[in-house]
Amino acid sequence: MKRKRGERERPSRRVQTCKDVIDLLTEYMEGGLAPAVGRRLETHLGNCSACEGFLQTLRATRAAIRSLQRDDIPEDCHTKLRAFLDRELKSGLL
Repeated sequence: MKRKRGERERPSRRVQTCKDVIDLLTEYMEGGLAPAVGRRLETHLGNCSACEGFLQTLRATRAAIRSLQRDDIPEDCHTKLRAFLDRELKSGLL
């Protein structure tokens, strides 16, 4: 979406600090960033080993979670996780 002349970019789309990058990584991994924001994020990642490391850890964590089977999770943990997610959905946080 193009911004109007003189209109500021939403703060959540800035890529100026490591915090900005961290806040955008999930959307980046899912391909949901505007191309210009993605390029700025990739530039930051190319120059910041800490953020690149965080991205690699996030990718590895997601891959590990996806590899779990329902039977791998103890039933009491599954029950608690389901209750937590239900509460978060009802509260509008997810």
